[in-house]
Formats: sequence, C-alpha cells, structure tokens
Amino acid sequence: MLRLATVILLAAYSTAALAQVGVPPPVPSPSTPMVAPLAPSAPLPIPPPNVGAPANIVHVPGFRPVQVPSVSPGRNSFSDRVANCVHAGTAAGIRSNRIGSFTAQCAQ
Repeated sequence: MLRLATVILLAAYSTAALAQVGVPPPVPSPSTPMVAPLAPSAPLPIPPPNVGAPANIVHVPGFRPVQVPSVSPGRNSFSDRVANCVHAGTAAGIRSNRIGSFTAQCAQ
C-alpha cells in the first residue's frame, strides 16, 4: 500500500516537472514610456437625419403593409436595405419564422 502511494506521488511529481520544461521565465514589464498626450480633435460632424426622405411602403402578400424608412444617400447597398427591412419588419410585428421571406421580398 505504501509502495502504491509512493508510485502515485512520484508519477504526479514527474508529470508536473515535465509539464514545466520549455516554459520561459516571466519577463519583467518595461517601465512606463513617456508618451505625449494626444491633442484634442475636432468633433466629427453628425449627418442629418433622413427626415424629408420618403419612406417605402412595402406590400408583401400575406403581410400587412409595412413602412420601411429609406436609407441615407450613399448607403444603399444590399446589406443596408436588408438591415432596414429586418428592423422595420420586426417593429411591425412580423415574427421570426416569417421575417426571412418578408426581408427577401422587401430588399429587392
């Protein structure tokens, strides 16, 4: 019984020692470098909201008409249209199992 306990302890010790082979010693962190503070930058202009832009009324069979806001000028990629259709459809109450078919017909 004593032999078994000795063998187990020796095996555990040797595997722990082997696991540490090849591990480099920790590197001390360098001192804090002297960095000049950043100059304050001018605030970024905020694009005006699309208040006067017409909204699209999307009529998809099986759904009630949904008002989808138009995208900003220069942001009319397919992914932008899909995002707008998903947002408007879920806001209009279209459930998750039907939003895919609604979005496919809305974002054409």
